[in-house]
Amino acid sequence: MSLDVLEHACRARLEGLLGLPLDNSTPASRARLAGLYAGAASLGALATLLAPSPQAGAVVAAATLCCAAWAAQAWRVSRLPYYLMPDPASLPLAAWEVLPGRGVGPFELGPPRAEVLRMLRRARACWLHVGSVAYVLGGPSGWVAACLLASGNRQERDAPPDPGDLGDVVWVETAHPFHATPEGVAPGLQTREVTARLGPPLDVTHPVSGDTVIHYPGLRVTIRRGRVRSLRVLSPDPLEAACPWNL
Repeated sequence: MSLDVLEHACRARLEGLLGLPLDNSTPASRARLAGLYAGAASLGALATLLAPSPQAGAVVAAATLCCAAWAAQAWRVSRLPYYLMPDPASLPLAAWEVLPGRGVGPFELGPPRAEVLRMLRRARACWLHVGSVAYVLGGPSGWVAACLLASGNRQERDAPPDPGDLGDVVWVETAHPFHATPEGVAPGLQTREVTARLGPPLDVTHPVSGDTVIHYPGLRVTIRRGRVRSLRVLSPDPLEAACPWNL
């Protein structure tokens, strides 16, 4: 799952329309919202042709263009797989330690602790990925995401899964400035400080998104515009690091 999709989910809001149960919370709801706007745009185009005066036609045409633009936007975000959770909580402003190959604060790799499950049930959003489900807490300025294994394809498009029904935590990613490795590498740090503090990396890759990812055993450091954007903790085992949910 790309960093851009995760941060889009952090910014998203529940948006009702005319009292209808289309609240932007699920992919299916956003697709229905796109269809509603597209239908309104079609009716607007017809109304523009039948307008009694040029002035009235111009007003209807402007409204039609707005509906068409909203339909395109709703359809675009309906392709993103996140669900907005109904009762999100704020992320604690705690100085969590980022331990490569182990976890971030209370979010440890392996079976999820009870404290983690309570936090995930009040996450900001979640989304389905290959054999897994990821949850994000917080917002664009500071967030933590955790990915848990999912067996089969049990989740419906209109029902986000319950984290208690899922398996092990396989990666944890943080963009919170209070979260740092023992060497002091944290989101917001300049790129040159990463290798100065952590040493030579295993690899450096450049995803399609345009970011730079610096790879260390059990840790991936994402660089955006010359600074650390996020730290992802995952298994140091190269075979596990190559699993679909880690790509």
